[in-house]
Amino acid sequence: MTAMEQEAFERSFRDILRRASPDVMFLFGGMLLERHMLAEARQRGVVTVFYLVNPSYTDALSFRDADLVVTDSAATAALYKERMGLDVKVIGTFIDPEGFRAATREPQFVTFENPSPEKGVALVARLAMMCRETLPDVRFLVVESRGRWLPALERLGLAADEFPNVRVLPLQRDMRPVYA
Repeated sequence: MTAMEQEAFERSFRDILRRASPDVMFLFGGMLLERHMLAEARQRGVVTVFYLVNPSYTDALSFRDADLVVTDSAATAALYKERMGLDVKVIGTFIDPEGFRAATREPQFVTFENPSPEKGVALVARLAMMCRETLPDVRFLVVESRGRWLPALERLGLAADEFPNVRVLPLQRDMRPVYA
């Protein structure tokens, strides 16, 4: 966002806090914008809850203004207890697996979702290149979401035609056919 967009966002956020007067704000993300939102809400007496479900946070500043930090697994809670002494409460997941479980399976691909650097796109690209030569029958399926395959390849200095063993799908509303 530009500085002007940030100002507009902050005004909108403060207006929402004023009008809605929430009791609790539940969020994730430890960048400047999220930290500011936590601080602003907490300053207004809103209970702040941070949903922590990945191992990438290295700075406790992300959680400074969270009244409560919750996670989906004991492993994540243990990691953050060891890493920064953070007391994280395990609450489980909120995803109904029936919305994702395929009725039948006929595996055809090595499947990779969200081709982005933080999700391992470089590793998947390397594996696909290696398999192209040594295991030519192995096929890869890349399902895009926030990350996109072609821009990721460009950042790696690679081209799509180097991956004849990779099929790409756009963002999917229903993942059951993919998992089948």
